[in-house]
Amino acid sequence: MKILEQNHYHLPVLDNSFSAEGTGDLVNQLDPGHIYFNEKDIQSLGQFQNSLDDEWRGSHWDFLQRLTDIYRTALTRGGAYLSKEIEQPVSWEASEVFIPEGRKSGVE
Repeated sequence: MKILEQNHYHLPVLDNSFSAEGTGDLVNQLDPGHIYFNEKDIQSLGQFQNSLDDEWRGSHWDFLQRLTDIYRTALTRGGAYLSKEIEQPVSWEASEVFIPEGRKSGVE
């Protein structure tokens, strides 16, 4: 932490606001298309939205382990889903759109 304080040009305030913003930003960077993480994953990671600042201070390191486990599972789940999708025959006559699970098509 001292190295960060000494060498960082704009030290962020490590508080719950930092935790909430950092957790959300990280999830969005890892899954910008909202394809891999499901609602359960987001809820599980959301438990850290008020404690990530505490982890930066070194009190514990639970978030990184949880994130790694969830991300690995999400990528495996996403890969299995996409593998099933690419096995489906393509119809060049039909208008097809890929809509990830959990997303609305916009067509009701």
